[in-house]
Amino acid sequence: MFDLDGTLADTMQADEECFVGALLDVFGFENVSTDWSAYRHATDSGVLLELFEQRLNRGPQPDEIEQFQSRFVTLLNEAFENSTRFAPIPGTELLLKELANRKHFGTALATGGWKISAQWKLQKAGLDFPFGASAYADDDCSREGIMSVALERALEQYGQTQFDAIVYVGDAVWDIRASKNLRYHFIGIGHGTKAARLRSAGAVTVFSDYTNADFFINVLESLAVSGPESARSISMIRNL
Repeated sequence: MFDLDGTLADTMQADEECFVGALLDVFGFENVSTDWSAYRHATDSGVLLELFEQRLNRGPQPDEIEQFQSRFVTLLNEAFENSTRFAPIPGTELLLKELANRKHFGTALATGGWKISAQWKLQKAGLDFPFGASAYADDDCSREGIMSVALERALEQYGQTQFDAIVYVGDAVWDIRASKNLRYHFIGIGHGTKAARLRSAGAVTVFSDYTNADFFINVLESLAVSGPESARSISMIRNL
């Protein structure tokens, strides 16, 4: 189960800039904190709801959400035309193809972004990949809720009553927190200070990217067979 921004595609910075820009353009919200970990729910719908409650003492109406989404995607388009951003994380395409070819794996997308913007980013990153199931901020304002919806859809898609293991792949501390709350395994994606932040938050296994697809898949298989302790030992080898 994959996150999107910063996990499958290098879209985090552009996403943040355009999200804040749309908040200003549509609602006049200034001085918006981009410390997403400080919000109750680090998702598009969760952040918008909290800002509305703080500034307007109410929640957003459906037409206001639609207006914001439209402006958000417009700004993303402008950023795409004037930037080399939105590239996939190295090795993403090969890894997804490898997972699709191995029938004992199922894939799902569980992103804190809205469906309209998430699908736009996947398309621009060249990741038009047929995930077995997908869930977005449209489905729930909490990351745990989104991940739970993705799991339900994956079970239905693959005709299963349960999976041997559920692994969430993400790049942020809120991804770790949600995985712990749901008792999912977690693999972090990041390098440098981001990797250090993930490890400090409790991530055992952190990859800088997916260029070593075989090793990444070995970690997934170890989680299904032997549980967290196996991933811990593999992580030690990876970090040598």
